[in-house]
Amino acid sequence: MAAHATGGVLVLNLSGVMFCDTAGLYTLLAIRQTLPVAGVDVSLTQAGAVLRAAADRAGLTEQLAFGDVS
Repeated sequence: MAAHATGGVLVLNLSGVMFCDTAGLYTLLAIRQTLPVAGVDVSLTQAGAVLRAAADRAGLTEQLAFGDVS
C-alpha cells in the first residue's frame, strides 16, 4: 500500500493489497472517518477485486467508497 498527502488529501493506493480481513477493512474505515475531522480528505484508490469483494461481504462498500485516481 502506498500513501501520499497533498494539500489536505491523503490518497491510499490499495493496488498491492492481496488479502484483507474485517480488521483491515475497519482500519480503512476508521482512517476514512477520522482524518476528515482533522481536515484531511481521504481517497481510497485502486482497490482490486479481492478488497472490493471483502468490503462487499462485510457490507462496507458504500462507507469505504473506493475510487480510482485518474
